[in-house]
Amino acid sequence: MYIVGGHFDSTSPAAQTNAPGAEDNASGAAGVLEMARILADYPPQATVRFIAFSGEEQGLDGSEYYVSQLSAAERARIKGVFIMDMIGYKSQAYPLNVLLESSNSVPGAVSLVTTLNTNAQTYTALDVDISYYPWGSDHVPFLDVNIPTVLLIEQEYDSYPCYHKTCDTPDKLTPRRRVRCCACSSQRSTPPLARAGWPTSTAMVRSMCSTCNS
Repeated sequence: MYIVGGHFDSTSPAAQTNAPGAEDNASGAAGVLEMARILADYPPQATVRFIAFSGEEQGLDGSEYYVSQLSAAERARIKGVFIMDMIGYKSQAYPLNVLLESSNSVPGAVSLVTTLNTNAQTYTALDVDISYYPWGSDHVPFLDVNIPTVLLIEQEYDSYPCYHKTCDTPDKLTPRRRVRCCACSSQRSTPPLARAGWPTSTAMVRSMCSTCNS
């Protein structure tokens, strides 16, 4: 079983009345929906759960609770978790990019990162950075219980000018980035994960990337 997730809540200085959250994290939530749409036409043999978590901005509440409710048997079934957070903005100072963040102390996590990196190099023009110092998003609760998990996030997330502000609106986003991050995550043509049941068709990636111009 695999999990594709991203939080759907947002925050700002006026969080109760005005927190549009287009980048943080409607972009990631849209990525989850896009992957579900594509995989509906290319169903894998493995089970895939698509989850939009709440309460990330309040301290990872949704993902913490979800992980706490998993039985030992369910945890053992999970072969990989992919979390998308802030994948819709591109700064002029950076190339089109993705940061893959995980933990090198969790069994299987480095393999996931390696496969995602290979996919990015093969199927996208993303510049890839890798970190094994996880913090601050919904990948952490999974890693804390040794479930292999990778966060996909833009490298310049901390320089986004509307981060946690009321100006975090859709006009600030770069749709091409979101699509390529999804393509990087969804194409599972590289062993051993293809053998685990993820789709192997490059047509899936072409279908996803065709939305760049839509």
